[in-house]
Amino acid sequence: MRSAEVFGLRWECNLGKDLFIKHSAWEGKLYERHTKKAKPRKVAVDNRTRLALDSWKEICSDTRPEALMFPSEKTRGTIHQ
Repeated sequence: MRSAEVFGLRWECNLGKDLFIKHSAWEGKLYERHTKKAKPRKVAVDNRTRLALDSWKEICSDTRPEALMFPSEKTRGTIHQ
């Protein structure tokens, strides 16, 4: 995964054993990803990463589906589309 894709992840993209890449975040803005098939890209998540994501979710202050999984201090989780 590209770093911009990681920073564009929302909790709604975190589905079980997979992550779905729908957006990229760059310089405080969220961009919708466009793929050849116009579908979100599916990324399999191994057990170790799954446990880390579950632990991260427990300590995050905002876990609404539309919230960013990895908000930056600069944007404080607020990002513009």
